Amino acid sequence: HSTDIYQGYLFFRKLCAHPYTLLIFNTWPKVSISRSHARVYAFEKYPKADSYLHEGLATFIGGSHGHSLDWHILRADSILSARKDFNIDSSLAGSFQYDNLDYLTGSSYIFGGLIVKMIMEKGGWALTKKVMEYGPSPEEGRFKVLQDFFGVERKNAGRFLRKQISYFANKIPHTIQ
Repeated sequence: HSTDIYQGYLFFRKLCAHPYTLLIFNTWPKVSISRSHARVYAFEKYPKADSYLHEGLATFIGGSHGHSLDWHILRADSILSARKDFNIDSSLAGSFQYDNLDYLTGSSYIFGGLIVKMIMEKGGWALTKKVMEYGPSPEEGRFKVLQDFFGVERKNAGRFLRKQISYFANKIPHTIQ
């Protein structure tokens, strides 16, 4: 685990350090880098990544709306349990009807963050950097990542992510902020 933390530090030092000043916008190991800083550097380093992957990486690193990705996973699990009608497939395709789960949990933040979290668990920073090359379209980005790394076809993406949200929510302490 400490090796992963160190590798993460090295990755984000490269990703988040200004090329001339080498100023780092975090205080590792207790990550406090804001999602905005993460997004700025990710856009620069991976300009062709799918927007869900950009937002997902930013949310994985810095959370969203003042809450961690784990908090958003718990919230999404609660919302999706109550709203069986919420169409994740339409959300992934960019439908405005299903753009956000609620006023705090945007689809690109939660589903992109979840994809990045699953990739991190599967292959750490090395695989995460590889995945950030996927895009720029949803077909070449989020759907291709789900197919290539999890064997999930586009038609099953929503069902798969709903199950993953439930799976991760059950692993997270419900006291998380």
